[in-house]
Amino acid sequence: MVLGVYQAVTGRGPRVPPDIGVVGSDDPPRARWITPALTTVRQPLPETAGAAPRRARCPGC
Repeated sequence: MVLGVYQAVTGRGPRVPPDIGVVGSDDPPRARWITPALTTVRQPLPETAGAAPRRARCPGC
């Protein structure tokens, strides 16, 4: 999706950055090759999925 956003914006006026900010998720390996550099957020899915049942058993913990 991020590449689609970059392609859609390129040549239409706004620039990535400074006019538009784009953030990807899950830190894909190909993100390092995108120009301009892509900001990504890594989501630790195994840890997050494991925390859900613990929270359900002990909501205040």
